[in-house]
Amino acid sequence: MKKSNWRGFTLQLILITILPLTVLLLVVAFGSQTLHHEAMRSLVGDRDLRTVRAASSSIEREVTHLSSTIQQLAREMDSQSDFSSLHLTPDEIASTFVGGIALYTKDGSLIHASTTDMDWQTIPALIPGLYKSAAQSSKTPVFSNLVTSPGTTQPYIFLIARTGQGEMLLGAFSPQRLIETAIGDLASSGQITVLVISP
Repeated sequence: MKKSNWRGFTLQLILITILPLTVLLLVVAFGSQTLHHEAMRSLVGDRDLRTVRAASSSIEREVTHLSSTIQQLAREMDSQSDFSSLHLTPDEIASTFVGGIALYTKDGSLIHASTTDMDWQTIPALIPGLYKSAAQSSKTPVFSNLVTSPGTTQPYIFLIARTGQGEMLLGAFSPQRLIETAIGDLASSGQITVLVISP
C-alpha cells in the first residue's frame, strides 16, 4: 500500500511539476536563442547598411572631385591649346585621370593629349552621341559609359567638358581605381571584404 502511494505521488510530482518546468525551460532556451539570432541578424544588417552608405558617400565625393577638376581644367584651356598653363602638374593630372586628358575640336579632331598610351584619335568615334551632345549644349561635364579603347585592356569612363572656345576636353578615369580610392579606408578597416567590378 505504501509502495503504491509512493509511486502515485512520484508520478504526480513528475507530471505536475517537473515535466511542465522542463517544457518551460526548453521553450525559454529555444525562444531566447531565436531572439538572439534575430538580434544579431538585425545588427549585421544595420552595419552593412551603414557601410554601404559610407562607401556610396565616398564614391560620390570622388565623382564630384573629378567633375569639378575637369571643369576647372576646361576653364584654364580658354586661351591655350596645350597643357603647359594648367595649374595641375602632369603627375597630378595622371593621378586624377589615370588614362590622361585630351583636347579636341568641336568636330572631334584631336588637338593635344597628355599621354600617348591611348589611341585618342578613336575616342570620339567610340562615344559619338555623347560627344556630340556635350559639344552642342552641355555646360556641365558629361560621363560616358565604360569604354575600352583599341590597343588597351583597361576600360575607362570618359568625362567631357566644353572649354570657353567651344573645344572639348576629355579626361579618362578608371572606375576600378576610383572605387578602390573611395572605399580604401573601409576596405582596410575590414568593413568591406570583397569588391567585384564587372564591366
